Amino acid sequence: MLACEPGANAWVEKTFHDCVYDIRDTAGFVLGLVSILFWVFAQLPQVISNMKNQTAEALSPWFLAQWFLGDTLNLLGCLVQGEQLPTTTYLAMYFVLSDVIMLMQVCMLHHRHMATEPVTSACVSSMTFDANKCAYFLPWSCMRKHACWTKC
Repeated sequence: MLACEPGANAWVEKTFHDCVYDIRDTAGFVLGLVSILFWVFAQLPQVISNMKNQTAEALSPWFLAQWFLGDTLNLLGCLVQGEQLPTTTYLAMYFVLSDVIMLMQVCMLHHRHMATEPVTSACVSSMTFDANKCAYFLPWSCMRKHACWTKC
């Protein structure tokens, strides 16, 4: 645990394990907390929109995969380094969790959409392979079954 010099804000030291001494430190600390609040709620409108519209087609799977990888590596860096402020590690854990929720939502909504789309026997014979769609959905095993085929 971090030991601050005399004169540090006791609440910040006890709650966040950080040392805040003067107005400049306080301003930086408050701005950091506000930034964290914005980041914590950044994905919420997308999650709500996906559920309301019952689709996640506007999200690029490649974007989500890169975002998840970046957040996962950030968390691993926090855990390996070990001397991060607890808030840094907790925030990294939250980001990975919110990424997993978003990824699960994309898979769930895609499967729901594919399950409700009617396919007739006449239509099956006219289904065509679409390489562009396949390249778009390549990283998602949850979507591979139907993603590369265009239904009539």
